[in-house]
Amino acid sequence: RGGKLYGGLCGNCHGFNAISGGTIPDLRHMTPETHARFKDIVLGGQRLPRGMPVFADVLDQDQADAIHAYLISRANADYNKVGTR
Repeated sequence: RGGKLYGGLCGNCHGFNAISGGTIPDLRHMTPETHARFKDIVLGGQRLPRGMPVFADVLDQDQADAIHAYLISRANADYNKVGTR
């Protein structure tokens, strides 16, 4: 569910499959502070001055949580791939 939501709303800027190759942050590498503020950023507009849109009119809290969980799972999957090489 989180992956589908991410793909439809976040992928154009942050990279499909949560792999960013540009100047937009790669969300697989969020800091602990960003994780703690995830809903404030996505739903509350905390990073609006930096160009991050607000999705409060599109997502509810559960959907934002699903996207966050997807990003954590993507980060863990990629971390585990690197660790097993």
